[in-house]
Amino acid sequence: MFGKRFMGLVVLFVAAVLLVLLIGPAQADPQAPAQTTIVVDSGTDPDDSKSATCINATPCTLRRAIVQAIDDDTVRPVTISFNIPADPVEGYNSALGVWELEVYPTNDTTVFRRLEGGQITIDGSTQPGGRSEGPKIILIGPGTGNKRGLNIGNSPQSGDDDNVIRGLGFQNFTLAISVNSNGNLIEDNWFGLTSDGSDVFLRSAGPQDGSGSGGVGLSGNVTDNTITGNVFLGFDGAAVAVRGDDNIVRANYIGTAASGNVPGKQTAPDLICTKVDWLGGGGITLEGERHVIEDNIIAGLRQEISGTATQPNAISVSGGGHTISNNDIGLAKNDAEVGVCGRGIYLGSAPIANSVEGN
Repeated sequence: MFGKRFMGLVVLFVAAVLLVLLIGPAQADPQAPAQTTIVVDSGTDPDDSKSATCINATPCTLRRAIVQAIDDDTVRPVTISFNIPADPVEGYNSALGVWELEVYPTNDTTVFRRLEGGQITIDGSTQPGGRSEGPKIILIGPGTGNKRGLNIGNSPQSGDDDNVIRGLGFQNFTLAISVNSNGNLIEDNWFGLTSDGSDVFLRSAGPQDGSGSGGVGLSGNVTDNTITGNVFLGFDGAAVAVRGDDNIVRANYIGTAASGNVPGKQTAPDLICTKVDWLGGGGITLEGERHVIEDNIIAGLRQEISGTATQPNAISVSGGGHTISNNDIGLAKNDAEVGVCGRGIYLGSAPIANSVEGN
């Protein structure tokens, strides 16, 4: 006969199995406490080495921190935090209270190593000192702005999931963030704005190229990504290109200054936009199924294109099952009616079970 202690263990094991079957396996939490913290202590970027880390080289730059974070031996979750001296040599702009990090002119398509392995947080808000509102860490792409900034993950099946990009400014990139994995959080960043947040940061080719081709682009088949609390301005493509399924775009400013307003609007919202008008850039595009687009302010959209071309829609929709709700389109944060140069919400030729309300 089995002892009472053995039978008790069997009961506990069976109960644990039943619990897993009922609630499913544990999911990684992008907000889980970090097991490894890497502190960036320099705003320089002296080379484009793919092997130098903050362990085997000094100073600890963002590039080296990323290489260290993606190493197989690094214990996850990983947080890359910042503690850069307030020194002009380190990119510090004392007038604005920000650190402007000029990225090395690499020959690669993307300026940094791809974020692999999952559960990596890059958090610009950890930088001590500086200003109290807006990102303190500004990443400036090299040359004419034809490089990508951050690539997150390899594919939806790669397991490179649950990363966080927070509190960064992106200037002079063709695409600031490319998302190729699941469960990522992109929050409280600026895309395409000047360091003071008042205007668009144009690539050197001029207004026809805008601030870049896009702010955040999600690849096909990715799921459960959240883009929230960001500001997007001046893109000659979509500010946010959403693909895959079940992703969220919530409470962002698109086409506005960091304040959520459009200070440079020249024409009335019911007039054809002219070349002297505010360069708000593109809006949101949707592909796939069951995305949630809500509580965004989308205003002042315009691209520098020929007179016969079509200006960007605030939200362009394909696929089905989307929820598009409570977005302020053409209305700035201060309730100014500034409009958008294209259509508001474009559902395409065959909308399928989309819920559009309260916009």
